[in-house]
Amino acid sequence: MSTKSGEVHSRGNQCDGQRVTIRVEGRLNISSNEVAIAASVANLGIVSTALWGCRAELESGVLVRVLDNWEMESVEVNALFPAGHATKPSARAFVDYLADGLPE
Repeated sequence: MSTKSGEVHSRGNQCDGQRVTIRVEGRLNISSNEVAIAASVANLGIVSTALWGCRAELESGVLVRVLDNWEMESVEVNALFPAGHATKPSARAFVDYLADGLPE
C-alpha cells in the first residue's frame, strides 16, 4: 500500500468492446486485492478488481458494481513446474482446478 500522492498508473480496459487506456491517479495505491476490497468497503474509493475477488461483497450488497459497460483487460496466467522433477499431485490438482474455473 502506498499513500504517495501523484502516482500515475495506466490501465488497459475495454468499454463497450473498445480498448481504452486510462490514466489513474489517486491518493491511495494498493497492490493487494484483499486490502483494496477492504478499502472500498470502508468507503475509501473505487476498486478495480476481478469479480471473483469481491463476489461475496457484491452478493451481500456491501459493494455495488459501477461502470457496468467497462471490463478489465484479460491477463495471462501460467503454471510452471520444476524441470526434471515429478509434479506433486496437489500442485497438479490446483492447476487443474484453476484451469477449470478460469475463463479462456
